[in-house]
Amino acid sequence: MHTAYVQLGPDHWCVRVPEVKPLNVSEIPQAVNTIETAFMTEKDLLLRYLYLTPDLDKSLLFKQRQRLAHSFIIANAVRRHAAWTVGGGDGIVELLYRTLSAFNSKEQKARRRIWRQVQSGIRISHRGRGQRDDQSDILAAAPAKQGLGYGSALVMSVTAKADEEGRSVWLLTNLYTWTYYAQFGFTTVAQVSLGEKNPTYKGPPVVVCISTGTRMAPPPEPRRGDLGADIIGPRNPEREKQSPSLVRPPPTDSGTLPSLKWSFADSHTRIEEGGWARQTTVRELPTSTELAAVNMRLDEGAIRELHWHREGEWAYILEGRCRFTILDLEGGAYEADVQKGDLWYAPRGRPHSIQGLGKGGCEFMLIFDDGNFSEDGTFLLSDWLAHTPKDVIAKNFGIEASVLDKLSHKARSSATEKYIFRGQPPSADHPGLPADIPKSAHRFTHSLLAQEPLRTRGGTVRIADTSNFPVSTTVSAAHVTIAPHALRELHWHPNADEWSFFIRGRARVTVFAGSGSARTFDYQAGDVGIVPRSLGHYVENMGEEEVEMLEVFRAPKFEDFSLQQWLKGSPEIMVQEHLNIQDSEEGRKLLEALRESKGKEPVKAPAKL
Repeated sequence: MHTAYVQLGPDHWCVRVPEVKPLNVSEIPQAVNTIETAFMTEKDLLLRYLYLTPDLDKSLLFKQRQRLAHSFIIANAVRRHAAWTVGGGDGIVELLYRTLSAFNSKEQKARRRIWRQVQSGIRISHRGRGQRDDQSDILAAAPAKQGLGYGSALVMSVTAKADEEGRSVWLLTNLYTWTYYAQFGFTTVAQVSLGEKNPTYKGPPVVVCISTGTRMAPPPEPRRGDLGADIIGPRNPEREKQSPSLVRPPPTDSGTLPSLKWSFADSHTRIEEGGWARQTTVRELPTSTELAAVNMRLDEGAIRELHWHREGEWAYILEGRCRFTILDLEGGAYEADVQKGDLWYAPRGRPHSIQGLGKGGCEFMLIFDDGNFSEDGTFLLSDWLAHTPKDVIAKNFGIEASVLDKLSHKARSSATEKYIFRGQPPSADHPGLPADIPKSAHRFTHSLLAQEPLRTRGGTVRIADTSNFPVSTTVSAAHVTIAPHALRELHWHPNADEWSFFIRGRARVTVFAGSGSARTFDYQAGDVGIVPRSLGHYVENMGEEEVEMLEVFRAPKFEDFSLQQWLKGSPEIMVQEHLNIQDSEEGRKLLEALRESKGKEPVKAPAKL
């Protein structure tokens, strides 16, 4: 985070000092002083209520221990890249500040527990589903520096960064300060009163205003040093903020590559009774030739009707629970209730169904092993029966034709399918598979998030392929988490294109295509990325939130080579000569790093401070 921006009018911005910088370790003592002197004033009733309890330990030893705790907490924020400053600690803002409960009294713990519950309820009720947010829990300027614009710079800089990441910012204000934050675009969404029913509190009611704000950041400009110029013609600033590496690409980008990015926000949504679906195929993203995807939502009891596909179907549960049923070639039936982080696989031609379970139902991602797949090409029970003579159906089942008089009217209209519709949720009165149906010997589901992950200093990796999910013969995948500012190492996949889906966070990916060509793309939650087979790339977490993503491949096994693995397994002098660092201190340092490495480390830790 660097310079704060002030908006003078629509699409007009100017730069304002002072400069906001990440807080560093040497500035922690001054930051602690700032926090301790800026808070606990007569007007800050919330902190007085939370901390000045009757059982507060007022001894000098406790104060020293508390100061040490503040230092430790801020140091942890510095490590997480979640604290910024103006003036070397004279002004400080920290996201997601946490106290150490060991230093809190019994009453302090009780008051803070109730306060956290109140905040959580308000924030959940005032944000959209799946929306991410930051909370600025510490925002302070040293008393001697107040009135110099420190607080303004910190507020606008944090909000600008959150806007770049598509997040909102929450601030805790009071009756004295909420008007100050309103000038920066913050809106008070709730006002709560604390202490009135607390017999241990004798002061006036503590009124807290909870405010949220977004959209303070200007869009990126195509400038790099002395190169480029501002955009002065028509523009779409919100889209530009989502793809800063296209507006202002790094100097290493070169040549021409097709688009390797698509957002499900740009996909047409088919809205049905009890759910919806939207797809990303080769028609939406021409580089997605090997795999296609459908993002689907089913409410409680809603059914994705009995159907089958020409393609194999691999699925990942994003939220909620559902019931999956399928028949195998031996006549066995399989039924399983799956939840967030679970998979299922339906081989080509196997009939299956999906039904949402529990309050809220479910949402999942379906992956098909052909980029040219279309939901409109699915074989549906209602569609088939609507296009088969009723007497033939009756003859097939050995029943009277009149039994079929109540076939769906929708199925006999031009829209010859039920597709998604509301059904009766499974219960004791409405059980699942008939008891006399033989059970399949195959396992068509897999609990991916229940796997013990490969843990590295920068994140986690879980892999599902035929080694642990044998039925999934055409699709393999990795579930990856990347810590803030960490790196999914430089690597490539020799056996298939990578189809990526970003579940949370904000990432940057540069794809190297050979012949001097490279292109950088930015991704956020809901985006799809493609890396063609054998093209070198990395995934870098560019935000303060963990990146969670799926890497999916049309292949039975997950395969990759890492750059570090390659160089570690090559003749050392040859590696140095390629980089022109033979017989040098730089060459020695590189070889030392390679020798100490384990070869592959899928997710690299953030750079040391």
